[in-house]
Amino acid sequence: MLHKPTSVIDCDIHPAVPGNDALIPYMDEYWQEQFISRAIGEMDLASYPPSVPLSCRPDWRQVGEKPGVSLDRCREQALDKFNCEIAICNPLYGGQVAASGLMGAEVCTATNKWLAREWLDAEPRLRGSIVVASQLPDRAAEEIHRCASDKRFVQ
Repeated sequence: MLHKPTSVIDCDIHPAVPGNDALIPYMDEYWQEQFISRAIGEMDLASYPPSVPLSCRPDWRQVGEKPGVSLDRCREQALDKFNCEIAICNPLYGGQVAASGLMGAEVCTATNKWLAREWLDAEPRLRGSIVVASQLPDRAAEEIHRCASDKRFVQ
């Protein structure tokens, strides 16, 4: 006899940062100015590009839209469809691998703030993974401590 689970936890939801414009409001003033004046483009990961089949189920793709940018679609396609009680978000964006440690740390902090505000605040079933730039271990530790006070960040 098969046991039907009483609760479902999805530990691999990947909210996509729509682009740097979405993160700029969560950056400090210096980095806001740097990203705007230098027209710093998208920071999608080359190891997980949005256009490759690995990044999204074919039946969930939307023409002209980066996979994972829509919370409503996440609810429909993953949370509701599979009756998830909890889902852990693992945002994939370039802060973790930026050539500049300072820029990477700022992008990671902005990504964590964006995730909390735009996804976790809006959907009580979601939890977050803290992203940090390992190039600056002290700054990474500070970010972990900052996010750890928000109990919705679980890893």
